[in-house]
Amino acid sequence: MQSPEDRQRYRATMLLIAVGLGAPLVALEYGLGHHWPWKALWLLSCGVVALWLRSLSEPPPRWALVGLASLFTALGPASIALGERTFVELATIGAMPLVAAVLFIERFEVVVGVSVAGWLANTALFASTDQDPSHVASISARLAVGAAVVCGTSWYNRRQRSEARKTNAQQQALLRLSEMRRAQAERLATVGRLAAGVAHEINNPLAYVKSNVGAVEAHLSGKDALPPHELEEVLRDTRLGIDRICQIVGDLKAWTREDGEAREEVDLEELVTSTLRLAAVRLPRGLPVSVSVPATLPRVWAHPRKLAQVVLNLLINAGDAVEEAHTSQPAVSLEANLDGDRVVLSVKDNGPGISAEAYPRLFEPFFTTKAPGKGTGLGLALSREYLESFGGSIVALDAGPGAHFKVTLQASL
Repeated sequence: MQSPEDRQRYRATMLLIAVGLGAPLVALEYGLGHHWPWKALWLLSCGVVALWLRSLSEPPPRWALVGLASLFTALGPASIALGERTFVELATIGAMPLVAAVLFIERFEVVVGVSVAGWLANTALFASTDQDPSHVASISARLAVGAAVVCGTSWYNRRQRSEARKTNAQQQALLRLSEMRRAQAERLATVGRLAAGVAHEINNPLAYVKSNVGAVEAHLSGKDALPPHELEEVLRDTRLGIDRICQIVGDLKAWTREDGEAREEVDLEELVTSTLRLAAVRLPRGLPVSVSVPATLPRVWAHPRKLAQVVLNLLINAGDAVEEAHTSQPAVSLEANLDGDRVVLSVKDNGPGISAEAYPRLFEPFFTTKAPGKGTGLGLALSREYLESFGGSIVALDAGPGAHFKVTLQASL
């Protein structure tokens, strides 16, 4: 589909061609001794306006375009009226408004202005000749019918384009809704996979909080008095357990929160730390995760929740890979470093790596190498989509052993 600027240049080019075809005829008439400067001036003016339109980077205001098109359409018959009014000129000038209207057929207001101005100017031109009034009326009626047909066609085209825009807007809205539902489905699936781990992580501190509350109740009732230092220790441990529960719930709420789509400056170290705490409830117990995210790294431009989900997906994938492969000494590493104006985040594992068959399809929606029930096949596809939405990228490096994913983010320098 052509842009408005391209369509404007196309119309101006057509006007230049029309002027170019008319100029030799004027020159021939001058050679034959017919000196009519008004028509030559009109064609020259049309050429100047066409060149001006071509030079514009954006289309002119609507009122300016309507005014110019109507004015120069009316000046055509006026320039003929000031000449000798030959039969050929009278026959061709009547079609001129229709040609101009066709060039601007997508601009209904211009078509109406050109058609009305041309009809009035041509009617006045024919009325100034020696022709019979009934003949002039007949010509005027034909010109009016032609103008009405062109205007009707332009109106119909405008209506069709309006319907097409509405349909396209509805399709885009449905597409965005579908993408949101797909992303939500993946997030809910991830929450489901995290649920058991979250319950376990909450249950541990909850168990000793409950035990400590029982000890405090016994102390207060006088059944089992505690020394002051033991009582302080019990209360301190209870607070630590409650803080741990609040931290887990807070991380989960922050990850599932719906927020705006605008990107912002994100502290990568803080985001990785909070995401790793959440991933810990899903990773195999005892799996060592080496993290190297220097505090001196600049912030990155990203959408916080989307970037957190990307990191979470990569960590969970790495954990699943080493668990399913029963690696003797499983390990996962997460490193970040500055590369020019980009921050590169690498996630590696020492699992079985990526097979040659799976490598080309890693980022395809619904493609997964995990066992049934352990993956939806949307994690990597959505990760790439999320990163691209705020100027990042992700690639899988085919350099074993294990899998290696590299995420590139724009640094806020």
